[in-house]
Amino acid sequence: MMNRKRALSLAALIIIICVALAYAFLTSTNNQITEPVLDGGGDTLASAGHIFQTSVGQVGVDTASSAGYAFRPGLFYMRLGITASATRGDSLIVVSGNHQVIANGETATFVIDVKDSGTCGPISNARVDFMVEYEGTAVGTTETAASDAAGRVSKSIVLASGDGFYLVTATPAAAPNQKTQLAVYTNQRKILVSTDTNKKWTMFAPFAKPVAGVNGIGVNGVAGVGSLIIYRWDPKATPDAAFQQYLSVSGQASPNNSTVGTFSDFIAGRAYFALSKGADATVGLSAGSTASDSPYQILVHPGWNMIGNPFQHYIDWTVDVRLDTDASDTMLSKSVQMSNLDANSYHTKIYWRKESAGGGYVFGPATGSISTALTTFDTTVQMKPWSGFWMKIPDAAPGCATGCTLAFYPNKRLPQTTNVKMQAPTYREGTGTVDQWIIPLKATGPNGAVDDYNYVGVAPGAREGRDGYDAYKAPAIGDFVQVGIRELAGNPQSPLLAASLIPQISTTAAWDVVVSAGASWPVTLAWDAGAIPNDYGAYLIGGPEGVVDLRKKSSTVVQLNSEATLTLVVRTPEYLSAFLSAPLSKENTFVYPNPGPDASGNMTFKYNLQSASGVKLKIFDVGGKPVKELAQSGSAGSNGLTWDTTNKNGQKLGTGVYIYILESGGVKLVDKLAITR
Repeated sequence: MMNRKRALSLAALIIIICVALAYAFLTSTNNQITEPVLDGGGDTLASAGHIFQTSVGQVGVDTASSAGYAFRPGLFYMRLGITASATRGDSLIVVSGNHQVIANGETATFVIDVKDSGTCGPISNARVDFMVEYEGTAVGTTETAASDAAGRVSKSIVLASGDGFYLVTATPAAAPNQKTQLAVYTNQRKILVSTDTNKKWTMFAPFAKPVAGVNGIGVNGVAGVGSLIIYRWDPKATPDAAFQQYLSVSGQASPNNSTVGTFSDFIAGRAYFALSKGADATVGLSAGSTASDSPYQILVHPGWNMIGNPFQHYIDWTVDVRLDTDASDTMLSKSVQMSNLDANSYHTKIYWRKESAGGGYVFGPATGSISTALTTFDTTVQMKPWSGFWMKIPDAAPGCATGCTLAFYPNKRLPQTTNVKMQAPTYREGTGTVDQWIIPLKATGPNGAVDDYNYVGVAPGAREGRDGYDAYKAPAIGDFVQVGIRELAGNPQSPLLAASLIPQISTTAAWDVVVSAGASWPVTLAWDAGAIPNDYGAYLIGGPEGVVDLRKKSSTVVQLNSEATLTLVVRTPEYLSAFLSAPLSKENTFVYPNPGPDASGNMTFKYNLQSASGVKLKIFDVGGKPVKELAQSGSAGSNGLTWDTTNKNGQKLGTGVYIYILESGGVKLVDKLAITR
């Protein structure tokens, strides 16, 4: 009996010694793990960030692997399940740089180090997945590579989807949410072939000098008689009817040589229009990208300027581009970010041409809350390499009468959205309220040309006259279609807008809508009136169908010789009569006071028009002798024309009855008035 007790005591002692040895091993500096705390009994132990499973009698080897640990001397088999600690191989460090320039079809090589974000140490045999996008669309299949013993991945991928922008996303398999993006730009820009029915103008901007001898581009980037037709806009040029303010590149053959003038070289930071008459063409680069360690400067002038990103990487328009109103300030000490310019004095929006079929321009960035309704107004617009842009310096912009400096800062950006990758927009209608609503307008030609980013409406914070909520209409080119809104209604010389937003209306709002095309075409004008508040009526007046209710139809066809002006009116019902009645209708046309004149010696002729038009007033005595003739440009709706009751010699007319005739657009109204002195 005593021997048995001694045996049991010896066994217990052995067990205690083994447990002590195991504990000492677990807590040694070579195998330091947070001491587990018994949780719930049984053979499971838990501590912060770890789960230990124990099994008596297992014999293993301390492998120090990332998956778990096996411990000697044989009583415990413990596996570590990571729950809160850093994932091994969850950090990627790009060694090769995030931006590359290659030729289409060549191989891009990406060198990446795989690290552990917890220890910062390199991780070997870690898998990294590579996904490729071309112009915003995924291409090919996901490729993989594994890191070597030093934790480095070197992956080569052939990029052959075309000339354009590639975005490669590298993802560590151990942490799928920790992605790294790498941008690749081709050293050529494709110029699509043009046909007689669909002339595809490409707006491009090289970030270095074009290569010699590529599809009509001659020495030092000068075009000769080749397959490409190339123009650039000169804001200082005197316009003509055929070429507006476009210069042709030197050596361009008739009839494509501009009568406005020529230019002889291509410059980074400037944009150009190109059209290929033969087959799909390309414009390449003969030199490396523009130096990116200092700001790049160009001079811009009042009017429209064609500009481009001078770097081989994306930059942000509102942050990385600045305007300096002192052209002699070479140090740019007075330059102001576009986002900080006074939008009422300087036009801070930028415009780019859609690369999809039909062309047309898009603009941004947003001002204020309008971005909740229009996603075309990107909060931050990014300038993509190779893409051309328009910017406008208003004629009255302070300090820019003889030119301002536009400075591009070389801050490397990756594209934020799919739209930016493609340099193309999307539109979201939203729902309208009385203080914020829009009507989008779209013009489509028989050749497939489209102009579809144009808006009228109201917005919180907008004011009468041009402000940051408005957007100008960029110049068209070639066989285009276009719809724009007159900045000043009734003034044919007024600039066109792509967006005209005003304060909340209490009674009425009217816009002159101008539809134009580069040929004598039937143009379809379409709209979406879904956001107009129910309390308002909305009509399009002056088209071939007469008065069109925007709620009952969504488009109309306008036959053009050059351009047509229509009136879009939104009003409460009681204020619509002047628009919906016939021009110069009796119920809306009269003179007051009658008899007259008033205390100032004047009489006012009130008349209505369905659309903007010239008006003539002729006054005769009762014997039919002409007394006075006046004329003015009437706007859509109710108008007033004041007469000082004098004859054509400036003499005041005496007491009597007179006949007056109001005439507009072939419509006449005849009535009588009386003067008492």
